[in-house]
Amino acid sequence: MRAIRFGVFVAALMLEIAAAVGPPKVCDTLECKRLAGRMLVQMDHENTPCDNFYSYACGGLYSDPFINEYDFYKDVLDRIKGVIKRTDNTSLPVFQHFKAYYQSCTTMKNIKEFEREWAYEVLSALDDVGSFTNERRKDWNFTKLFLGLLKYDSPMAFDITLDVDEKNSSQFVVKMTVPSRASPFILQDKSLSACYEKASATKGSIVDMSELYESFKNCKKVKTEASVQSFLRSLEILNETDMFQISLSDAAAIQYHLETLYDHNSNKMPSKSMQKQNQTSRSHWLTNVKNIGKRYAGVDWDVLLSELLRRDIPKDTPVQVYSEDYFDDVFKTLNRKKKGYKYLAYLAAFIHKLFKELMMHRDDWEEYCLHVTSTMMEDVAAAAYISTFKEGELSALSRGAEHIFQQLKDILEHQLQHSEWLDSESRSLLVSKLHDIQLAVGSAEQVFSNISHLDHMMDEFPMDPEHYVKNSLKLFRRRRLLMYSVYGMNPMDPKSIWSHFLTPQSTSPVFVYGLNLIAIPFGMLANPFFSLTLPKYVVMARLGTEIARQLAHHFDGVGLKYIHKTYSGHLILKGEPKEYYQGMDNCFDHLTAYPMTRDAQDGSIAKIILDSPLSKESRLADDISTMLVYTMLQNSSLYDEPMLPFLNISNDKAFFLLLAQNFCSKQSLLSSAISLYEEEDLPPFLRVGQIASNSEGFMRTFDCPPGSKLIPALRCEVFPILTIETHMNFAPLDFSLE
Repeated sequence: MRAIRFGVFVAALMLEIAAAVGPPKVCDTLECKRLAGRMLVQMDHENTPCDNFYSYACGGLYSDPFINEYDFYKDVLDRIKGVIKRTDNTSLPVFQHFKAYYQSCTTMKNIKEFEREWAYEVLSALDDVGSFTNERRKDWNFTKLFLGLLKYDSPMAFDITLDVDEKNSSQFVVKMTVPSRASPFILQDKSLSACYEKASATKGSIVDMSELYESFKNCKKVKTEASVQSFLRSLEILNETDMFQISLSDAAAIQYHLETLYDHNSNKMPSKSMQKQNQTSRSHWLTNVKNIGKRYAGVDWDVLLSELLRRDIPKDTPVQVYSEDYFDDVFKTLNRKKKGYKYLAYLAAFIHKLFKELMMHRDDWEEYCLHVTSTMMEDVAAAAYISTFKEGELSALSRGAEHIFQQLKDILEHQLQHSEWLDSESRSLLVSKLHDIQLAVGSAEQVFSNISHLDHMMDEFPMDPEHYVKNSLKLFRRRRLLMYSVYGMNPMDPKSIWSHFLTPQSTSPVFVYGLNLIAIPFGMLANPFFSLTLPKYVVMARLGTEIARQLAHHFDGVGLKYIHKTYSGHLILKGEPKEYYQGMDNCFDHLTAYPMTRDAQDGSIAKIILDSPLSKESRLADDISTMLVYTMLQNSSLYDEPMLPFLNISNDKAFFLLLAQNFCSKQSLLSSAISLYEEEDLPPFLRVGQIASNSEGFMRTFDCPPGSKLIPALRCEVFPILTIETHMNFAPLDFSLE
């Protein structure tokens, strides 16, 4: 009886408290309702968050053909398209050139007329690069060849780009790499569609992701070799002019040389994952122009670099060379008796590239041309994009981002100050590094609000609304000139930041180790990604975690090799703090030491072996940023913020749900396999699972019971919350299929 009376008393007390407090506040603005509705349709309530958080958060999007991923880039292009529509003969000249190029792309011509234009313009460009008529001569001019290819933004054997000097962050340094620059003209190579189709229909089966990826690479190699047939078509078009004649036997020989070149690149070129690992880990040969000339003979490097950078380049000018062993093989062939065949192959590859980029049929010309115009004229697109915002709008967005950035720095500094694993010297070092990290955001408006310098730059490259190929070839050269124009400037100059590292209309942030810099573009600040009127936990789940992730990278395994913007080549921590950090680092390696199985988004079971070095810094940054932002919310007025409507979940659950939905994708299993072995970021279904699995905050928020699939056999501690324990001895992890 006493128990009953006590229960009645407790119930009455709870009702009294509820009446006093009132019902939870709900955000009933149109923005909140739209956001909550979008969140609901992306979810799959048949899954449970503690077993498969990605499917719970994103399964509805993947399975429903009528729901599309939100495309922030489309928002950017819509704004730019509006500027093009409003541009007339009274508009600024630079915008008139911008519109003229777009019009030249969208104007559909008679195919024969288009082929004729392509042929004459390509032959004109070929004069700047080389000649097919040199076949029996001995003076093959590889300096002119490679210089011409680079000037037309068509690197073949190697690429010359710029990077922050790791010994002097106030200047850029020349960087020599394997060509990897994406073409703005090829969104997806349609010749590879059969390779994608071959890897479909895997639902319910066990799929080995490494085998799937290898199968795709082999298919891609076959399709690339088959695409050489289109090169013969390009020669036929050139032969129809009165400026170019080549016999069928010579054409067949050149085709053979081209196939040999493609095959050599496929077999000898470092994998994409290795290229990215080398660049992230700063694994390069630091040398100078004189030594490059000795090691890579056959090219006059003084002339080539001086022409590209438009200045005299002393022989002691530093150069970073990535994949130097690969270049040993490349340049060895340039000094053999049959080097002429290699010369012809590079020329053929140049023509083949221009044919694929400028002549291939596209389905949606208007959308395609908008993308090409915005990419080929990025600086003008930036000015157009910024002009679409009202006065003061970008300043308000910048202040919001800066406020979040400072709050995150304060939280991280508090954690560093109270971390027991740090000694006073290491703590002082890390806090000093944290203080040095800067945010670039509002300076983009300053750079592109006054565009008189763009008018001057376009004088050299006027656009003609009737000649798409001619315009494109001009813009190839303009892109390279813009790339090299920052050489000699301070990388921290806003003009350098917003042209070399990213543009204001980009939709992804950037961190630069050597500058202690984070740059947040307006393309990710504009609605609906970031709105000051949404509840705080919404803003933090979206923008906050992105800023925190970039901040975290400065304390990852590469970031902690930089001190005072100088690359040391080793962890700046010493003694026991270094051991604790390396223990965490080893733990992240250990997580990927064994094959694992995961439920994939298409219903199949993915068998996975992670490329740990490629993804480790990204995985670490994800976990640090989640912990930082969640800690910040727990120490703020999270529970006083209004709830989102319709969802009937607490604010902390909404935070994790929004965080997961940042990555929701309709990505195929093959696309996931490609990103798994070629990109630093894990594919979405793995990335969300890893973030949730390694987050104590997530486990508490969703009260995950013992036996839940997401509860890990091993959870790695996350910087800077490391306990004074060793991580060196790990129990074997069970990732069997049973």
